[in-house]
Amino acid sequence: MRLISCDIENFLSIEKAHVDFDDMGLLLIEGWNHDVDRANGAGKTAILNAISFGLYDKLPRKITASEITRRGAKKASVSLRLDVGGEIFGVQRSRPKGVTFTREVNGTPEEIQITQEEWEAKLRLSYNQFIVAMYCSQANASGSPRFLLLNDVDKKQFLLQLLNLDEFVLCKSVCDTAISELQFKFSTLQHKGAELQVKIDTYSESLIDEPECKLMIMQKENSKQSLNKALAEAQAVEKPDLAKYNKLEEGVLAKKTEFTRMKTKREMLFSQWTQMGKKLKPFNVATSCSLCGSDLDNSHAEAMHNLELERIKQERQDIKLMIDELDTTLLGETQVNELHSKLKERKKFESAQAEQASLAQVELMSRIRLIDSELKDLNKKLNDHAQLVIKVNGFKDLREEINSQLLDIASEIELQKTVANVYSSTGAQAYVLDSAVALFNEHIAKYVNMLWPNFTYELQSYKENVKGEVTAKFSESIVMDGKDISLGSLSGGELKALSICADMALLNCLEQQFGIQTSPVIFDEAFDGLDASGKDFALELIRGLSNDRLVVVIDHASEMRASFDTILRVEKRNGISEVKVESM
Repeated sequence: MRLISCDIENFLSIEKAHVDFDDMGLLLIEGWNHDVDRANGAGKTAILNAISFGLYDKLPRKITASEITRRGAKKASVSLRLDVGGEIFGVQRSRPKGVTFTREVNGTPEEIQITQEEWEAKLRLSYNQFIVAMYCSQANASGSPRFLLLNDVDKKQFLLQLLNLDEFVLCKSVCDTAISELQFKFSTLQHKGAELQVKIDTYSESLIDEPECKLMIMQKENSKQSLNKALAEAQAVEKPDLAKYNKLEEGVLAKKTEFTRMKTKREMLFSQWTQMGKKLKPFNVATSCSLCGSDLDNSHAEAMHNLELERIKQERQDIKLMIDELDTTLLGETQVNELHSKLKERKKFESAQAEQASLAQVELMSRIRLIDSELKDLNKKLNDHAQLVIKVNGFKDLREEINSQLLDIASEIELQKTVANVYSSTGAQAYVLDSAVALFNEHIAKYVNMLWPNFTYELQSYKENVKGEVTAKFSESIVMDGKDISLGSLSGGELKALSICADMALLNCLEQQFGIQTSPVIFDEAFDGLDASGKDFALELIRGLSNDRLVVVIDHASEMRASFDTILRVEKRNGISEVKVESM
């Protein structure tokens, strides 16, 4: 990525400025704050902050959004034009918040609709890499120490961010979170699966033997069919026509009734006849008076008595004739009774088949009702069984779905674990970091040897303890004249020079590891604290970079102005910074 130009309006202390950036060479940014009569606070770094704001909507300094706009102004904006892989893009970012991205087609800018993430993907440069690759000598976001002065842990974190390996840490965290969520989901589904299995087992215990039940229903249906056939046959039996016997039986019954009256009458007549027989006694009266004993004349009484006897005899004779007539008539009762018996037997004989058919109908209908009740129970069992089977199959389908989900989740967990291992500190991250450390050591050795032939500085991604055990621990090793020394033992100038060597090595790592080459590269106060020879050496190193890109140095070293191709002077008056370009 190569920055072509920058237009600034009401940004921080700059009211209005346009800066063109050459393809290569050395650019010095110097300045003076007339408001306080010193170099500090002139607004030199405001240009660099504007570049950072335009590209990423971020500033390498602590500042609120409202402080971006110059005091007294209502709107601030930064417009950048840059070359990315041979294509010319533009970005204009402003406060109040707004951003427009463009791409030049045949020299004409055309607006493109992309997100900030897509924009940074086109740049192939994250904000962290920008801070190193273009702003490498700036102390760091808010005045924190430069790379060389970071502790071992922070050096490792710096390299992780530089190489975008902090994304590995984020990915590892995302994977760990995903694994935790998947394991919780797996456990929840397992619990649901166990609950479903309990339901399946419970309902399965209530299931019947369906084939056996259907066989019983078929047998019952067959039995019912047979019974219905027999019932139809019984119902088809015709009742006999007994009407021909009814009149005879009526006559017989009337005759029997007459015989009963006759027998009653005979008994009455016989009783009269018997009573009259008792009255047939000879005449027996007293022949003498009971008082005086004289003889009495009884001839008239005897005659009267005899007449009465004759009358009684005659009546008895008449009754006897009547009794004899009745007896004669009653002699036919036996024949009538025999006839009645024969009529009853004949009727019984002729109606026996119908009666049997009627009794059979009652029995058959009772058996059919019983079978219907049994069929109703069996069909209910079969229907209940079918409903249970639907429920059980539904539960089984759910269980199978859960089992399938469990397999998918288990597979996803394994995949996430594999990815997490890849992104872990001992996985691909370690491999890339180790290769980057090796590359860094190679390049810093080249620069250090130019400065101190008897001096080595080396980063190590592992450490061997006194027991000879190797552990994954990030550290540094500094050797001077064959002896291990600490960073603190270096003088200020030595530390400054070594820091520039480290910055240069980091730039080389970015170029070789990711093919990232940026222009301009900015060094802030690169010569501060160096003696004359140190400044010359630092300038020599920096000039080596300017052969294929623009190198910007922010410094107050006016005695070195002649060594730069272009001077960008920033002067502040009444709180407003003015930018002027001076060619050497």
